[in-house]
Amino acid sequence: MTADHDTPAMRPMTTNRGSSSVRAWTSRSAPWQYYVAALPVTPTWQSVSLPWRAFTPASLRTPLDPSTLQRIGVVAGTTAFDAAVAISRLELVP
Repeated sequence: MTADHDTPAMRPMTTNRGSSSVRAWTSRSAPWQYYVAALPVTPTWQSVSLPWRAFTPASLRTPLDPSTLQRIGVVAGTTAFDAAVAISRLELVP
């Protein structure tokens, strides 16, 4: 992480018909506790920026503190379906 907590940006595409999201875990969260933001995906490559304020807590009460970020993961839905999500780039941008 940078000192000014740059925004995560990525280039995703998918063949899903379900929902996808980005999850973030911090040094203060257990594995089942995370922050989640919807990931808009299409069958073609697109650039997506997700501001930190878009991440809402799951099984947590405190808002995300980007300075404690340890991992980011892409989740291809929470229901059963065939999923294929690809990320061509993931970076932190100002």
